[in-house]
Amino acid sequence: MALLAPVVIVLRGWSIRRGSADGSRSGTASVEAMPPFLVVFISLVAIGSFVPWPQAVADGAAVASRICLLTAVAALGLLTRTGSLLRLGWRPVALMVALTLVIAVVAALGVSA
Repeated sequence: MALLAPVVIVLRGWSIRRGSADGSRSGTASVEAMPPFLVVFISLVAIGSFVPWPQAVADGAAVASRICLLTAVAALGLLTRTGSLLRLGWRPVALMVALTLVIAVVAALGVSA
């Protein structure tokens, strides 16, 4: 999460320069606006760096974070078509299964520790 803001800012700048170079976007394209989630994220990190969050707020944020992550993963899974994956061949499917197993093992070890 520490690199979220720098990566988004760099990709935003790259996208603007790329669009300006090929003439597909003007210099005042809407992509130049700072994403609102990034502004909120940077603000919350800055506030949290100087002022400790009350435990109830931290606990609520942890629950909300888990719910959002679970929703995002579920949405990604619902949009994935198994037939499309299988048409790519066995290697991408094997990689997906292997990575899923690695994540499951790391998560299990982290929970038991």
